[in-house]
Amino acid sequence: MTGRGWSFWQRQTTGSRCSCCVRTPRGSLLQLGQRHVGADRRHLHIREVIAESALGDGQQADSTFSGTLILGGQIAGMEPRLFLIYPEGNFIEALDEAPFLQIGETKYGRPILVRVFDPAMSFDEAVKLLYVSFDSTIKANLSVGPPLDLQIYETDSLDAPPEQRIGADDPTFTSISRGWSDALRQAFELLPDVTLDD
Repeated sequence: MTGRGWSFWQRQTTGSRCSCCVRTPRGSLLQLGQRHVGADRRHLHIREVIAESALGDGQQADSTFSGTLILGGQIAGMEPRLFLIYPEGNFIEALDEAPFLQIGETKYGRPILVRVFDPAMSFDEAVKLLYVSFDSTIKANLSVGPPLDLQIYETDSLDAPPEQRIGADDPTFTSISRGWSDALRQAFELLPDVTLDD
């Protein structure tokens, strides 16, 4: 979850409310059968937390509280789904044409994803690509940095997978970061020279 002014309390409150909404008197997300109900309910909880913060009991700031998040999962018997939910209540879904979603600083790492991603790549290659994308964002923006959290859901497992935390000293991430920097320098040197007209 990203967004200016979001405190730890707001993230925890939104998360706990969303966990509770799986089983409600109005029905369970698993029983409702509506494909977008999870995204709909999640955005309502975000808006509730933002409204409570604005009452004066929560964190105060000159800017308005806002939050954007990615929600993914699977309902038994259905395909896994991934949504990007905006605080205004609208959301988009990852599809074959747009197989990844990003929040936060997208302008630095997204070009790498767009140029390199291939649906035929292995899962390990896709994770390596994510590392390169995050590394580029970290190098370009001082407000972004480790740790990075990685969670991989296996289709039809219907279980929350363990999270992996990637710190600044993670040997794989560090090796990929150095290798990417070296490869970029080598690729740059191989490009044709530009001759400017006088």
